[in-house]
Amino acid sequence: MPPEIGNLSDLDLLYLSHNKIKKLPPEIGKLKNLNSLNLIYNNLSSIPRDIGLIKQLIDLRLTNNYLENIPLEIENLKKLQTLYIGRNKLTKLPPSLIQLVRFG
Repeated sequence: MPPEIGNLSDLDLLYLSHNKIKKLPPEIGKLKNLNSLNLIYNNLSSIPRDIGLIKQLIDLRLTNNYLENIPLEIENLKKLQTLYIGRNKLTKLPPSLIQLVRFG
């Protein structure tokens, strides 16, 4: 994925599933209006810390990749309502992830 993705500042939905993406550029954090990011069924092994800059993100789908960890900066996603992280190689989750859980 090219770093120029960060120039799409008005983008609110980014659906890139089934594309064999191996790496996200840090410029993904420039997508300030992004509400939904779908990256299922790719080849991602990591997520850049800049994901935490997307404050409007409500829906984040990372299922079926090769992720080994989730960056601590995910705690900055206060509006996040949906997080799919199953079927990865996760061995540890950030303790702050529980702060994002809403009950009821």
